[in-house]
Amino acid sequence: MRWILALIIGALLLAGAASAHRMFVGQQITVDLFVFYDDGSPAANAEVRLYQEGELYAQNVTDDTGRFTVALPGKGTGDWSYEV
Repeated sequence: MRWILALIIGALLLAGAASAHRMFVGQQITVDLFVFYDDGSPAANAEVRLYQEGELYAQNVTDDTGRFTVALPGKGTGDWSYEV
């Protein structure tokens, strides 16, 4: 019994240091705007402007489903507004 205990302790003392893999994590804030007419049909090719703190940040048109997608910089904080 003692030799088993000595073997376990020896194995633990001789074990090398474990190192983990380095990992980098990023984030991206994405905004999806869906534009529809009052009858519920999607507003395809509608011009959309996105403003950050009153300055134009992005401008594009919606797709066939009325969707406009844009990635915001950094944490996406601040005063944002849009115009269709």
